[in-house]
Amino acid sequence: MRRAVPPPGARVRLVRVILVLLVLLPVAPIDAQVITLPRRTTQPAGWTSFHIGFHESQGVNDGRTGTIWDFGSGLLYRASIEQARPGESSIGLIGSYARLPMSHRGDPACLISACNAHGDVWSVLANFRLGGGEGFHQILEFGLGITHYRNFTDDDTGARLAPLDGDSDVTLGVSYGFGYGLSRRTQIMLVQDFATSLHQGDGLQGGERRLVQQRTTRIGVRYGLGNRAAF
Repeated sequence: MRRAVPPPGARVRLVRVILVLLVLLPVAPIDAQVITLPRRTTQPAGWTSFHIGFHESQGVNDGRTGTIWDFGSGLLYRASIEQARPGESSIGLIGSYARLPMSHRGDPACLISACNAHGDVWSVLANFRLGGGEGFHQILEFGLGITHYRNFTDDDTGARLAPLDGDSDVTLGVSYGFGYGLSRRTQIMLVQDFATSLHQGDGLQGGERRLVQQRTTRIGVRYGLGNRAAF
């Protein structure tokens, strides 16, 4: 038997229907198949900063050792490592160190009621920062971490003073200041830090102060690291 062959007009109409269907297919599925690859921008992926400041702290009543640490003021050194986030913000870790003069009272190692001494004050805080970019800008930071006291020594005899194993306090900090971006990757700044530490209350009377206020005025420089990926 011979197979029926459609007339030429029917074949033309079939081709036209197929072409119309192809034109009417939705465009979205085609776009969905396009893969967007990340590209590198000139914006830093992270930051590091270095600061020097003038640090002041209230005294600490330590009930565990029965001693009082009346701190003087001194230089503080601070560094940070940060991950850049959208909107000129960043999150990271900051660390600071100060070797402060102090009047130490109540330790039997002191030959007098209060001896002149020095002690190390360290702090490590998780930090959130707002502010950056080229030109003049404001800076606002929030930090939460610990302050650690250690290595108290008598200036006259070199004797170690309590607490011999050190002591750590929870610390909450807030900072405000101004910066100037020399370029996309270099900034200078002047910032005022305010921090409050909560000292442990072992051995203290109910009315004795446990909150310790700290204040630092610092200048610093901030450098951009790497390049941020954008889509």
